[in-house]
Amino acid sequence: MKDSQPRRYFIYKIRRSDGKEYIGTTDSVCIRNRMCRHRSSVRFRGHPFECVILAESDSPDLFQQEKEYIQRHRTLYPDGLNVSVDGKGNHNAPSFSTRGFRFSEESRKRMSESSKKRIRTTGWKHSEVTKKQWSQERIGKCWKRPVLSREQWEDLCRVWQERPDLALTSNGKPISYERAFAKQYAVVFGLTPNGLFNLIANRLKTFRFPGEYPVRDSDPKRVSII
Repeated sequence: MKDSQPRRYFIYKIRRSDGKEYIGTTDSVCIRNRMCRHRSSVRFRGHPFECVILAESDSPDLFQQEKEYIQRHRTLYPDGLNVSVDGKGNHNAPSFSTRGFRFSEESRKRMSESSKKRIRTTGWKHSEVTKKQWSQERIGKCWKRPVLSREQWEDLCRVWQERPDLALTSNGKPISYERAFAKQYAVVFGLTPNGLFNLIANRLKTFRFPGEYPVRDSDPKRVSII
């Protein structure tokens, strides 16, 4: 595996098709993205341009010379396209440089403490009590493909055909009879509400009893509750 090339720092000049020029800074990692952003910006959109490297260094201290290059090439507006003599554009904050904002140690410490309080991409860190409670709720339930014995299947078919009266609302919102049935009888048959719903709504591609092979969709003998 080849070693990565050391980062190089550049001061460049862009000449627009109408003769207007712009001085900017970038490095070897960001130069491609920088040129793409120039092409889509209002300043260069619709204007073919060419870029020339004026200075190159292995230290970002080179950027401190940008002001000299802007003055030397007379690229400050209205003669050129630079809107500020130091290359900062409309950023007037003293902590801003052409490489971005330089935050004080106090600001960095506050941001660090604040980030520790935010939710990580890995999610919440749940307590052991919560994990144990979830574990107990999942015992004996099928969280993937529903699996029922023939006796359970017959009981499910019988209850479904009886069409018991159910409340067709959940959290104040109307739900289908299938959803209401699944919520009411999921615990009885040791399934999750979604698992039972998919079963009675005939949404599963295959369903089998323990010890049997799955039944194909095209098989007329496929078990069905509806």
